[in-house]
Amino acid sequence: MRNRLNIHSVVTVAIVRTAFAPKAVADELINALGVKTSGVGGTGVFFSGGGNLIIEGCKVTNFASSGIAIAPTATSDIVVSSTLVAYNGGHGLYVQPSGGSTFVNVVLDGVHAYNNRLNGIGLYANVLPDGPGSLIAKVVDSVAAYNSAAGFYALGGGVPAVIYVFRSMTMQNSNGGIYADTNSQINVSQSNLEGDFWNAPGGFLCSYGDNYVNGIVPPGGCPTRSKT
Repeated sequence: MRNRLNIHSVVTVAIVRTAFAPKAVADELINALGVKTSGVGGTGVFFSGGGNLIIEGCKVTNFASSGIAIAPTATSDIVVSSTLVAYNGGHGLYVQPSGGSTFVNVVLDGVHAYNNRLNGIGLYANVLPDGPGSLIAKVVDSVAAYNSAAGFYALGGGVPAVIYVFRSMTMQNSNGGIYADTNSQINVSQSNLEGDFWNAPGGFLCSYGDNYVNGIVPPGGCPTRSKT
């Protein structure tokens, strides 16, 4: 199994391009800690392969494409924490696995996605085949604001894409703060979405009834749930 992690960096005014592409077994852990990367071309941080990935305390801004692109081709556990993705020409951060029997778990803790040209944070199962597999993300203490598409976005495929949003915030995203596309589900609790709206063209939105929504009601498909 070959895992690939590419990081394109800018240090002061000189562009320093680095590539870290380890050969690793599926259960090896790859870390990107404290990276500050900014540039004009390509994607800031790109991961492919399988295994476990931790991105912590990073700042990824001003890339022509997406800030962080995570594309596992085998079962993986992904953790991104205390990280900023902003002013990128694509998504702020997205996860899009491929391959059969792929199970991907994602934890996003303290991720801030601002002013990206596409979605702030996106989860895509659209290239996963039918059959065994899953794509599930837990988002906590995170913010998606001023993105030119959606704040938190999910799109399913052969398996559903599922996002749990907890204690987070969206603000003035062009396509809404929460966007559940085809064959996806987004559950939201203890979050502030007063400055946005909800979208669910083919997906499901679930509110636990404890969000700040300023009268905005999640569109049909999944009724408001009570707290237990």
